[in-house]
Amino acid sequence: MSNDFDFGLAGYTPEDEGSEYTYASAYWLSTTRRPAADVGAWHTASFETMPAPWVKVERFDNESGHEANDIEMVPIRRREFWVMNCTDDLSRYIPHYLDAISGKTFLTQRGFDPNLYRSVRSTVQVLAMVKGLDEPIVLQAKGMVGSHLFRRPTRRSPGGIVYQYVNAALGIAKATSTSAIPHYSFWVGIKAPRDAKGRIKTTEVGSGSGKAYVVMPELIENVDGMTRADIVRTFVGREKQELFQAVYEESKAWSEEVRDDFATAPTPAPTPAVRNQPEPIEDEASPF
Repeated sequence: MSNDFDFGLAGYTPEDEGSEYTYASAYWLSTTRRPAADVGAWHTASFETMPAPWVKVERFDNESGHEANDIEMVPIRRREFWVMNCTDDLSRYIPHYLDAISGKTFLTQRGFDPNLYRSVRSTVQVLAMVKGLDEPIVLQAKGMVGSHLFRRPTRRSPGGIVYQYVNAALGIAKATSTSAIPHYSFWVGIKAPRDAKGRIKTTEVGSGSGKAYVVMPELIENVDGMTRADIVRTFVGREKQELFQAVYEESKAWSEEVRDDFATAPTPAPTPAVRNQPEPIEDEASPF
């Protein structure tokens, strides 16, 4: 593994323990210290074998996995977690966003050392169906990349690029359809951006010792100029609509799960027993 690549920087989590759900998962490896480093791919260790475009890799010393730069997916459900990066070099889930001041207060109220606080980042997870796979998989991205991909649409924002595509396709479909169309009806293509020579492009962020290079995914199909022919081509089909509906219904609890690694206060260390402590000498004859 390159020295320019590390688990925390990339947003990769070798094992996501603590959740009661057992969906397969893949992580967008986005960030590196060098602009030419090998990132810009979905990485998963959840499968023994996978179809193309996934390829077998040995990126990490402790496991083998598969990676794909470009995929076609259908978002089923979405959830967002906040993660506190701590001064003991561990990352822990917290129930909601906390800045430095409220974070230290939160830790104190929960019985933890407030100096554990270092920073907070968001992690967005989308339960998706990916073309070529028979079971749902959780696609995960952190920070600015997670927001770029999967930000929830609001009245003031069109959301991340995946939901921009979905909503554009639904808008065209509903204009001519007489039946309800669920959001999981169209394949959304996501790709790593490349330059004219086919090399993956990075975006420089930060400065000084905090400078890094991030790969921001792109849509395979443009939202601008989308036509009915485009949505007909990316339509998943009636059979898959029914399958995805079942996944949607069974995953409601997953989308509402709250992760909180500070729910239980730490157990105080026992006070060591003092042995062989000399007893004070009392002189009963002393007048003082």
